[in-house]
Amino acid sequence: MMNITRLFALALATMFFAVACGSDSDGPEAASSSASIAETTTSDTDDSDTSNGDAAAQDERIETLWVGPQLVDCVGEAPQKCLQIKRAADGQVEWFYSSIAGFTHEVGTSYVIKVAVTEIADPPADASSLSYKLVEIVQSSTTDTAADLANTGWALTGFRDGQLFDPIPSEVTITLVFDGDMVNGSAGCNSYMGSFTASGSELTFGPLGATKKLCPPEIMEQEDRYLPLLGTVESAEVTFDGMLVLSPPSGPTLVFAPEQ
Repeated sequence: MMNITRLFALALATMFFAVACGSDSDGPEAASSSASIAETTTSDTDDSDTSNGDAAAQDERIETLWVGPQLVDCVGEAPQKCLQIKRAADGQVEWFYSSIAGFTHEVGTSYVIKVAVTEIADPPADASSLSYKLVEIVQSSTTDTAADLANTGWALTGFRDGQLFDPIPSEVTITLVFDGDMVNGSAGCNSYMGSFTASGSELTFGPLGATKKLCPPEIMEQEDRYLPLLGTVESAEVTFDGMLVLSPPSGPTLVFAPEQ
């Protein structure tokens, strides 16, 4: 009888122990549920990161810029040098006030470049709302004055001295024609001719001969100003907008448009 009582007590203890273990919240089913929640949370986080990356990519665009060979004086927050650009091969020339990360401009060289353009959130006052970064230099070419001027004709539009431009009167026509290694044209009243030498951006004229006619004073005034300056020219530049600028060592420059 004593043995039966002991066996019955042992059986009850075993049953209570099994029930207690089955109610433990750290069991295999709870662990599986926790893992499921963790996977869901990770998945949500990954989707959010991907979405943010896509949004950032959409803010950036690629543009092609045509960049001129010379820098120009311009005024932003302070006087500075600006690039001359076009946004199409036959587009309007613009002054470009911003910088382009990774791009170094060499004076005398023209470029076609691709840039990444990004919107700037809350830019500083008087600053650009866009940032530019070089993606690729598609093409570059060095200025060759002799090649640019070969067999071309030009009409003087006026005299530039710093920011001041003095146009010639509409009734006066002054021309400059490059023909082989010679030049000729009209100085307003008299015809002239002579030789020239060009290399890179350098341009010099040999002795210039002219006829000796007399014309009204307003025409002679322009001629007497033009011919002495032309004889002292040291450099030439065909600007990004197609104008010819001849520069003496001092005094105003001569600005020409292509002859029609």
